Amino acid sequence: MDFTQPPRFWRDTVVATCLLALLFAVLEPPPTAHLSFPAALMSWLLHIGLGMACALLAANLLFRGLPRLAARPWPGLVLAGLAGAALFAPLALQLEAWQAPVPESLPDGLVDRLEARGGGWRVIAEFLSLLPSYLVAWLLVNAPSMRRVARLDRFPAPAADAGPASEVPAPVSQADPRPADSRLGSRVEQPDSEGLLGRLPVAVGRQLVSISADLHYLSVVTRRGRATVLGSLADAERELGERGLRIHRSHWVAREAIRRLRRTAAGWRCELVDGRSLPVSRRRAADIKRLVGSDFFVEG
Repeated sequence: MDFTQPPRFWRDTVVATCLLALLFAVLEPPPTAHLSFPAALMSWLLHIGLGMACALLAANLLFRGLPRLAARPWPGLVLAGLAGAALFAPLALQLEAWQAPVPESLPDGLVDRLEARGGGWRVIAEFLSLLPSYLVAWLLVNAPSMRRVARLDRFPAPAADAGPASEVPAPVSQADPRPADSRLGSRVEQPDSEGLLGRLPVAVGRQLVSISADLHYLSVVTRRGRATVLGSLADAERELGERGLRIHRSHWVAREAIRRLRRTAAGWRCELVDGRSLPVSRRRAADIKRLVGSDFFVEG
């Protein structure tokens, strides 16, 4: 992550966790009704924080292991919520054991009967009892980011000195015996509908500038706009191959979109054709210097 520019999803998660914890502490639901307000607030912060961490872990594992889920955002998030609830259930039981005991009541439902059986049944009972509120909270936390998925964010056209040269296809060799239409067609992108390019809105085009990671979301910037999609930067890097390179753990840039590499007091920055600059990790700076050449490397 680029901590000089805090990711939006991290911010959304922290804000939602604090608001939900405050709400539950004020409403005094049965699990924490016997606690003081500060203790209840801390308990809910711990519960919700660990719960969201489990969901984030499940989401990253699922979207890495099953890349096709990225093409189906909401079902993928629901599945991640279910998996996160399963991971969180034993932790929730442990947290409840650390709290002041709640007076026992006679079993009057399926969850109570399962819990009364003890052992692994208690984990299943905890999973069933926390699942509705857990899944709702997880989807609410993701809602602001999901609103940004495939939403366009226009920005000014690239500066004139970037020039359109990078958009001009390389000349076709006269020795190539294929028909002209076939040769030109071979340069037209045919993205996989389940790959990153296939999931971009048509309006933003396919001329990539940069891709930035924010947990299980990718902010994709093209020459014509911006879109947010589900996916991992590692998968995008593998899919795009030689079209660009990773300049930071959270950022990928297209080769043709690099304007220059700048060394500042705060570290290396890669300036792009759309006027933005992204941080460059120290170990990646040498790769970019070799790529752009000395004429495109500046100090300060």
